[in-house]
Amino acid sequence: MNKHIGNLLLATLLVAFAGCSEKDDAEYGSLAVFGTVYTAEDYGLNGIDSCRMEQALVIKDSKYIYVGSREGAMEHIGPSTQIIDTHGKGMILPGFTEGHGHYIMGNCINAMHAIMFSATETPQEFLGKVHDACVWAKENGRKAIYGNGWLLQLYTDEDRPKASDLDTICEHLGIDIPIYLVDMEGHKGIANSRCMKNAGLLDESGNSLVSGPDMIRGGKIELDKNGYPTGFMSEQASTFVRNKGMDYSTVITSEVAENSVRTAQDMLLKNGYTNILCGWGNYFDNHSFFKALNAMDASGNLHSNWAMTYEIESWSDYRSEVDSAYEHKKMYTTRHVNPSYIKLFMDGTVETGTGYVIKPYKDGTTGIPNWTTDEVAGITNLANSKGLAIHSHSFGDAAVKMCIDAFEKEGSKTIRNAMCHVRNVRPEDFKRIASNNIACAVGVLWHITIGAAIEEYSVLLPDEYLYHGYPMQSYFKAGAVMSQSTDYPATTGSPYNPFGIMQIGVSGQWSDPELGVYDYTPVFDSEELLSRNQMLQVLTLNGAWQLGIENERGSIKPGKFADFLIVDQNVLECETRSIRDTRILKTFFEGKEVYSNTSDN
Repeated sequence: MNKHIGNLLLATLLVAFAGCSEKDDAEYGSLAVFGTVYTAEDYGLNGIDSCRMEQALVIKDSKYIYVGSREGAMEHIGPSTQIIDTHGKGMILPGFTEGHGHYIMGNCINAMHAIMFSATETPQEFLGKVHDACVWAKENGRKAIYGNGWLLQLYTDEDRPKASDLDTICEHLGIDIPIYLVDMEGHKGIANSRCMKNAGLLDESGNSLVSGPDMIRGGKIELDKNGYPTGFMSEQASTFVRNKGMDYSTVITSEVAENSVRTAQDMLLKNGYTNILCGWGNYFDNHSFFKALNAMDASGNLHSNWAMTYEIESWSDYRSEVDSAYEHKKMYTTRHVNPSYIKLFMDGTVETGTGYVIKPYKDGTTGIPNWTTDEVAGITNLANSKGLAIHSHSFGDAAVKMCIDAFEKEGSKTIRNAMCHVRNVRPEDFKRIASNNIACAVGVLWHITIGAAIEEYSVLLPDEYLYHGYPMQSYFKAGAVMSQSTDYPATTGSPYNPFGIMQIGVSGQWSDPELGVYDYTPVFDSEELLSRNQMLQVLTLNGAWQLGIENERGSIKPGKFADFLIVDQNVLECETRSIRDTRILKTFFEGKEVYSNTSDN
């Protein structure tokens, strides 16, 4: 689309009804938009896979007052009504919901001068980045070093960097500060000796205090042949050392947090997300992100809805932690900030063998469960009684079953307890998800698997898990509500834009010419693919349902807040492989334009 056509389609006009208005001007809408309107209402009416389409919407202040025909809209247009007419080009869609992502954290990594690893480093390059970060820390008086993004599969157990390697760098530079480096998935970390001393794994003389690799519940501490910790740890052992090993208030200042929130919001609005569940509210064990969001909301600059989680680890006292989460809710709830969610890690990831599964992996293990069913039921009961919802990381089918059992036993039917990622589900559990009003924020973008990964995963995964993961259509067949999550930035290279995700959901394929990738094949689980209408429902009204705001947002309907997008093509009719190329031209939040695409192409 060239600039002239783009400006023509979105030309903003003032309509002058000189002398012919019968109403007081204050009774008319403030904005009217004409075009192909996907309402996300009346989906599946009479079993038909479609939703109600309209031609116009009218907004007064922050809400829709009319949705219907062009002719009907004219009755709500007065002398001061602003008009946008797309002339039938493109589409008007409800604002999207990100069911689980880490956008603040993803943007914070740059702002806090963290080490940014990639998926290609050699051990020497890895340590070179650590060295440079240590030099910077010494020159700038930094008290801790954090890194993110290294890829476990690049290294063998022997050549993977260890605490001793990090210690050598620190000793050479004459500094003694904690270093913690998390992997791309966020489930494994490497710490230096100072970090492990602070966390209580070593004494000040460097002697090991680790009683065994399973000392931290729900995690593994790697030990060398002499029983000494190497610095590598996974799952809950990683979160333990991450939280206890360094003072993050020295790393994340209020300025860093505020910049990260602003950048995260810009990124979300550019991609059409007006609602998000933030999966790492208290990741760094402080209140920085909550305070930054509250400050933006108070200043009128928060143009999106944020559901914030409080993470509780299996090595903690969950009763006191639920109380702390409740205090966060009371302290930080504002109009657009809802810190009413408790994040639980049920397990790790199936692809790396730490997801909790029913059928054993090829090495005979079944993954790492972090909780028992009774504990999750107890947490759910306590949390729901305080108006807090559970938001659980559940990958394997055993972890999913455990969550459903707990929610069914003690969960409130009026609070949207949820599972995210949800790689594997037993067939009989879909109906239980539906009957217990459990929301599932599914990793749709992971429905594809490239050939190289299949070869790698086949060493560990039985065929049942190798070729069947991330179900979608089964939720619809069971009457369960499925939303979607990108988990950004946990998986580098996957599309986090909603139309790339939509293309995967409807085709099982994804193409990215910039990466030289043209249609990942083969298509797995073709019976689980969604229709275009279903995928739009997942992105819009289903996502709002997950967050309990479906009566206010998620569809285009009179009385709801006017959160909507204008895009440059009709995603119900375009070629399947071009869905990912759909551009968002404008994003509106509560009737106000909060993003505009100014590019020429």
